[in-house]
Amino acid sequence: MVLMNKLIIVFCLVLFSNFAQAGEMKKIYTVVNESIENYLGLDQESGVIRISLYNFVEPSLEQATLAISTEVYNNYLNVYYGCTVELEKTETYYRMLMTKCLKK
Repeated sequence: MVLMNKLIIVFCLVLFSNFAQAGEMKKIYTVVNESIENYLGLDQESGVIRISLYNFVEPSLEQATLAISTEVYNNYLNVYYGCTVELEKTETYYRMLMTKCLKK
């Protein structure tokens, strides 16, 4: 009985930590998309660009907590960009430090 209770507690901790990680990923995803849209002056919701291939990369800025590289496709110009966004984690959210996009 005691072992079963411990297993249930461990299961709940693992389950809730996964939900917390999913919430953090959603915050990162939102900040990355918004910073790329602002940098390129385009809007993903209007269908002008498509952002894909999110990958964690090594940050180049010292104060950056993490960096995300993506591939961005401009539907109107038929152009691909490689974009990198560097973020710093604060107590409540991720703050964008730098965004850089280069045509491929």
